[in-house]
Amino acid sequence: FKMSFKKRKKKKKKKDRAPTPPPEPTASEVLQEWLTKIGITLEQKLGQVEELDLKGKNITDLPKQISELKSLQTLRLQENSFKSLPDTLGRIQTLQKLDFSMNKLYTMPKQVYDAKSLTKLWLCDNYLESLPDGIGNLVNLEELYLDNNNLTSLPNGVGDLKSIRKMSLGKNRIESLPDSISKLTTLQILSAPQNCVQSLPRDICGCKSLYQINLSHNNVEQLPYHVGACPALIDLELDGNPLRGVESVMSSKQRLRFYRENYNRAVMAKIALERDSPNLMKLFPLILERAFED
Repeated sequence: FKMSFKKRKKKKKKKDRAPTPPPEPTASEVLQEWLTKIGITLEQKLGQVEELDLKGKNITDLPKQISELKSLQTLRLQENSFKSLPDTLGRIQTLQKLDFSMNKLYTMPKQVYDAKSLTKLWLCDNYLESLPDGIGNLVNLEELYLDNNNLTSLPNGVGDLKSIRKMSLGKNRIESLPDSISKLTTLQILSAPQNCVQSLPRDICGCKSLYQINLSHNNVEQLPYHVGACPALIDLELDGNPLRGVESVMSSKQRLRFYRENYNRAVMAKIALERDSPNLMKLFPLILERAFED
């Protein structure tokens, strides 16, 4: 009787044992599974991937495990339905090129300007209405493409993009450019056709590397003489603007020469006033305007 009781007791203990739970998948496994699900097959290990093309995959977000791509340099996300990005994107310190064109962005995700290693950024063909000042955090950014959005202005923070070489702003609703843009000494190309721009910042000549300005099809009636002081400027596009007077019938090269000549005349007038009639310096803006109109 004792033996049978012991046997029954043992069986009961065996029954009460809980099954061992399966191990949690690692971050790499989660990311690998997600990539497989959307039809992406990688030939390298996750940590060695330098370029990832997710164009037109009909996806709305990225898994937070995207930061497992520790060598990623180029990320293509165009033609999807993104509205936001995971916070972990900014942790990929090797990321240099991010293409976010043709999505459904109404605001620029904070995660973008946290990615301080970016050198090229495409945000074209979205619904952006404004940009945050934080865009100035992208101190290594060399090229910025914002064409075909709903922007009406740019934040002062763009003046902190100290490495920028090209800024493309076509087909927006921008009415004016911030004065801080004059701090961009590395800027070479400023392209803003088909906007509502009326003029350029007074100190645009601070852009010492600027050789091309495209303001075609805007609302420019007359540019400030300071444009002629841009030392590297060789291409000035103003077609399709309501320019007044002699400027309206000039070619691009003739206009540029016109602005330079008038800038030089204004400088000479100021020098003469300072030397001969310092008391008349308060009238200098009036004299300058007359010199420019003549």
